[in-house]
Amino acid sequence: LPTSKFQCFSNKMAQRVAGWRLFHHCMKLILEPVLDCLIQGGVATKCADGLMRQVYPLLAAYIADYPEQCLVCCCMKGECPKCLIGADLLGELRPVLTQLRDPVRIQHILAYKSRGYTVPAFHKERLRPVYNPFWKDFPMCDIFNAVQPDILHQLHKGAFGDHIAAWC
Repeated sequence: LPTSKFQCFSNKMAQRVAGWRLFHHCMKLILEPVLDCLIQGGVATKCADGLMRQVYPLLAAYIADYPEQCLVCCCMKGECPKCLIGADLLGELRPVLTQLRDPVRIQHILAYKSRGYTVPAFHKERLRPVYNPFWKDFPMCDIFNAVQPDILHQLHKGAFGDHIAAWC
């Protein structure tokens, strides 16, 4: 994936947005053969038992550290990439009932925001202005369920470093 500081933009936020959008554009290009395979009805593949089978690859898992999870899920750093819990409630000991992020709903929010509409949910959920995420065209893809907890950032530094160490 290319890296750039986007110094052609004088505004720091414009530089960040350009980087986020470049990441999603590149991921879309990288995963294009997989999407084409799905659209064309799968691909015939020789399996381990020697038989030919029609295979339908899906985007079902995405392994990344916490900052990249936020980038992939189009949410700002500090937010939960999987659910709609507020950043101020992350790590609370009391059980909080919250709903998981819905990929279709997030796509609608991003689409309306890209057309210039005022979308309160865009700011409330602290989404990134990435209006064409790479995962939006994948059938049966729930990117919010595909990301898994990052051991370093979310478990060790988050749960242990921020909460247990402070409590001790």
